[in-house]
Amino acid sequence: MLGEFDNIERSVGAEKAADLWRAFHFLLRRRFVFAGDPRTGTVYYTMMDDRFRDVVDGFFDSCGYRVHRDPEAQWGAVNCRSLVTGLK
Repeated sequence: MLGEFDNIERSVGAEKAADLWRAFHFLLRRRFVFAGDPRTGTVYYTMMDDRFRDVVDGFFDSCGYRVHRDPEAQWGAVNCRSLVTGLK
């Protein structure tokens, strides 16, 4: 996983890599993000960015969480895998 972060930093820059770390930190604490909240827009757009999708999903999977995204409603969330029943 750390090697993937090095690759991200080389390919998209240190600022985007820092945004990714911020998104992980935020989602581990709050579990939910909405694009309409001006304070969390960067977190939302980072987790929705297709360039980071596999890394975001892999990170949270390794922590025991499942990532949920709803681009139409503009929200994203993580839930503990053992609590997820019927969410896709």
